[in-house]
Parts: sequence; structure tokens; C-alpha cells
Amino acid sequence: MKHDVKISVLMPVFNGEKYLAEAVDSILNQTFTDFEFIIVNDGSTDATAKILAGYGDERIRLVSSEHKGLVYCLNKGLELSAGKYIARMDADDISIPQRLQIQYDFMESYPDIGICGGNYRVLGGKYVSKLPATDADIRATLFGQSAFCHPTVMLRKDVLDKSGLRYDKDFFRAEDYRLWIDLLDYTKGATIPKVLLHYRLHATNVSVQANKDFDSKMHIIGAIQFQYMHKYGLDIALPECRTFAHFMDSSAFFFDLSGKDGKRLEQIITKILSGLPAGSLKRKVIWNICKILIYRAVKQKSILYCLKSSFYRKLFASLIKQKLF
Repeated sequence: MKHDVKISVLMPVFNGEKYLAEAVDSILNQTFTDFEFIIVNDGSTDATAKILAGYGDERIRLVSSEHKGLVYCLNKGLELSAGKYIARMDADDISIPQRLQIQYDFMESYPDIGICGGNYRVLGGKYVSKLPATDADIRATLFGQSAFCHPTVMLRKDVLDKSGLRYDKDFFRAEDYRLWIDLLDYTKGATIPKVLLHYRLHATNVSVQANKDFDSKMHIIGAIQFQYMHKYGLDIALPECRTFAHFMDSSAFFFDLSGKDGKRLEQIITKILSGLPAGSLKRKVIWNICKILIYRAVKQKSILYCLKSSFYRKLFASLIKQKLF
């Protein structure tokens, strides 16, 4: 395998026999062909190794390891990557045939972009993501949640090398979110407004597993939020960041807007509004908060409470005043 490739595709796998062939084939059948495909087998005990052994494509660089976990495999793959760009892939998803070409062309056209994502369609469903596209929208979205779909991301390797950043095992199941926040100190981000990936939800999917252990997930994401808030000079305590993370996570159905969490949320939003300087970032953050608020009010039948709340009336009035609608 030559080592002057344009793209390194990085895919860890652990006991992924069920969907593995579809994922591998979707990369090997890309219209863009100048890539290496680094597959890190994380000590799988099912038929994963046998399936991978059946491929004779010289672009595949198979790395076998005893079971050390996702973050170890990701960092091992980064270490081995020879490409100018590193494209992430998961062993249960399907990349569209033009994905690598689209992202390569974009990154070549915009050298200031170091993180490039794409939208995704959920397999077997109708949902299509609409992730924030511009660097400004991405930075605003990171106040509350990750702004990228991890298996759609392409990274500029020299940004990783110069920053020395890697995935952090202390933030497992949100290791990508933490990395984006840190990398954006060195580069800019963008999402191509096209579907680049068919995303699979199933019982062993990492995102599904994280949602099953919701308290642990909020503990980790709250810690990331704490770091991000303080980058912008916001004096928001760690427990408040966890409350805010819970509120902003639309996968968590219930958030008690009228109870103790709701009162704490009002205090957090007040700190954000008073702490961020006037400008585009502040307007975008307010808008994102209000979108989640509307979603929760409708889902939880709390519209009447929000309409009666002087705090939320003022919040929506500020949106109208700034012509965000």
C-alpha cells in the first residue's frame, strides 16, 4: 500500500459482523479512489475478522488489537494515518458513493476549514439531518450539543498534528464533541449541506447505548459544556452546565420547565445573555435555545406555562426585537 494517499479513512470495529460488509463496501466503492482504509479490529469475538480477511483490496490496512475500546482504536488510527485528510467511518453505516470526492473537493477549495462534516439520513426512516453549516453556526451550536455527525467528519491531518490533539478517553461516548471544541481553537469548521451518509440506529449503536445511561452521558457532556462556557468567559458552574446539557438534548424527552430544573435553566440563560457580548454569536445561541424551548413546550404540553412566564416572554421578545424569526 502506498503511503502518499490523499485520504485516510478510519473505521474502528468491535463485533460488527451484522453490518460490517455494507460499511466496508460503501468505502471501497467510492468514486474517489486515492485513499487508504484503516480498519482497527478491537478484539472482536464474532465473525468480524473472517469478514475482513475476505477482502483482497490493497487499500485496506487492517490493524488487529486486543479489546481496548473505541477511543484507543480511534487514536491508533490517527497515529497510522498517512493521508492529507482523515475521514471517519463507522462499521454500521453506509457512505454514499460520492462522499469522499465531495469532501475532498470542499477541503481543497477551503484551506481554512479543518473539520468538515455532512448531513445524514437515518436508515429505514424518513429523518434527514440539517446540521449547522457555517463556522459561526457550528460554534453557536456547541453551546449545548455537538455540531457534527461523527462518522461524516473529515479532518485536516496537519491541524491534528500541529495541535497535538487526540480523542480523550475520559470523555467516552462524547469524545468527538470534546475534540471538536478543542480543534476549533486551531481551525474552522463547516458542514456540507448534503446527505453524505446513511446512519444506522440499532441496539448496540454507540449513540443508543449512551442514551440508555443518560445520567452518565449528562455528566460527561456537562463537563464539556463547562469547558466551552468558560472559554467565552461565562461563569456557569458545573452542575448548571449539566442541567443545560439535559435541556439542550432533544433525545431526552422530559425536562421539567416549571420545576426546579426550569428555575435553574432561567438562571443559566440569564448568565449566557448577560455574559456573551452583543453580536452574531449571541443571537445564534439565543435562537438555538428558543428552538429547543419551543420543541419541549410542544412535546411536554407546557406551552401555557411558557406563555405565562414573564422570563420566557422576554426571551421571545428579544428574538423578535433582533429579527431572528
